[in-house]
Amino acid sequence: MTRLLSFFHRKAAAKSATASPTSLELGSALACMWPRCRQNLQGHRFQQFAMTVAKEEPTAELLAFIQAARRFDWEELSKHQFDPRENALAAYALSCPNGDLSMLLVKDPFELYDSKSLEIWEPLPQEAAERWKPLLVNANWEVF
Repeated sequence: MTRLLSFFHRKAAAKSATASPTSLELGSALACMWPRCRQNLQGHRFQQFAMTVAKEEPTAELLAFIQAARRFDWEELSKHQFDPRENALAAYALSCPNGDLSMLLVKDPFELYDSKSLEIWEPLPQEAAERWKPLLVNANWEVF
């Protein structure tokens, strides 16, 4: 039993050493499984697309960001700005190994000891996914 636990600890440590902090936090927020395809996150890719300030009280800027995301208005979404000294709401693209694309809205706190949390996930219809793909930079994809 000790050998088995040691094996899993080494495997987890090796993954932690190679995974980005964002990958680890998103994986934790998603419970290491993606509900769209009901698979673990291995082979899935993600990238951050846009970000805006997210204060406790909703602002016009935050509401416009969320509305643009819900309309799949990628051009409008990409125009939003954020302050790195504030909590943020980030829009991520998540691609399944089969090519299905989803949008995630993730709370990205400024506070050091808070972690990211998944606020909204939206499986994209084919038409919305096809309009988004050209705006997603190939070099920015990260693998879980």
